[in-house]
Amino acid sequence: PNVRILGFQPAGRVAEVLAAADVSLVPLQAGLTRYSVPSKVYSILASGRAVGAAVDAGSEVARLIEEADCGFRIDPGNPEALAREILRLARDPERSACLGANGRRWAEERGGLDRAAQSYEAVLTQAAEWR
Repeated sequence: PNVRILGFQPAGRVAEVLAAADVSLVPLQAGLTRYSVPSKVYSILASGRAVGAAVDAGSEVARLIEEADCGFRIDPGNPEALAREILRLARDPERSACLGANGRRWAEERGGLDRAAQSYEAVLTQAAEWR
């Protein structure tokens, strides 16, 4: 009764759906997360909800969660650890809210399409100048 699996939701409802959760999960297969960050991570941060990530240690998602202090990271394929961390947040709603607020603050300070475009431009400019 505490989990609802919804069908496809239109893009216009993404913020509403993410904000309805107590914690949003990012489960990724081991070995696939070293340098990529699924776009939903940024949407979760913007929603102001805690992030629970089953990702490799040292991955970009793990680094972001630690830097933003916005949730927890466990090793992929460890359902016991995932359940333990979810229950820990459920027992401490104040901590969960604090983690969500930290993520929202990180997204506001460092996220957004304009900043992403500026970062890409800087990387591409540097690459073009490097010879």
